[in-house]
Amino acid sequence: MVEDKVKELEEKLEKLHLWANKKINDLEDRIDGDLRTLAEAITKPKPKNNRPSNLWSDEEKQYLSERLTGLKTPRPILISLSENWEEKFGKPRSYDSLRKMWSRLKT
Repeated sequence: MVEDKVKELEEKLEKLHLWANKKINDLEDRIDGDLRTLAEAITKPKPKNNRPSNLWSDEEKQYLSERLTGLKTPRPILISLSENWEEKFGKPRSYDSLRKMWSRLKT
């Protein structure tokens, strides 16, 4: 009877050991995959945001500054400017991009 119990416990221990090894291998595979993904993300070059279409000319900055200097609420003017910007300078600028540039210019 004791020998049967010992044998049963040894079998359970063996199953537990196999299960634990499988879990460890699964975790190692996940970690390896995550590390590979992280390494790819780190080594992948970031896209440059300084394309010619994103750069602001001195003329654009000067025009924006002239139109907004001294205004208490530039929002309506910014909306109007964003609608007509492409006609004047040949490249579209959104309300947000005009607002952000104005914020940079006035500081």
